[in-house]
Amino acid sequence: MADTPRIAVVGSANTDLITFAETFPRPGETLFGQNFDLGFGGKGANQAIAARLCGAQVLMVAKVGKDLFGEATVRNFNSFGVDTTHVKIVEGAPTSMRCVGGWTGAAVPCARARAGARDVPCRRPSCGRSA
Repeated sequence: MADTPRIAVVGSANTDLITFAETFPRPGETLFGQNFDLGFGGKGANQAIAARLCGAQVLMVAKVGKDLFGEATVRNFNSFGVDTTHVKIVEGAPTSMRCVGGWTGAAVPCARARAGARDVPCRRPSCGRSA
């Protein structure tokens, strides 16, 4: 039997605010939607969950805000068995948000905008830092 793949995903994790409506509003127009949902997204987060569902051991590297959305994002990763050791909580910045309508949306990077190369754990002596 092959070894279980081990994957580290470095990427965004945000909360999606999803509104369902019959049509898209025109500029200056406000529409009433039929439904609303809250989801978890971000290209990195989606890749991490997909890899985990395919059977890999997954470590997520991301930043979320110290708010209810950040806590819910970490719980969501944990519910799928994703290692959240390197999902860091950022003081003073909300969790990144995306307002979704159809295949379009507006994103506000917030906490994820504070992520950088120093947040990526390194286990090789050549990189000069350790996990």
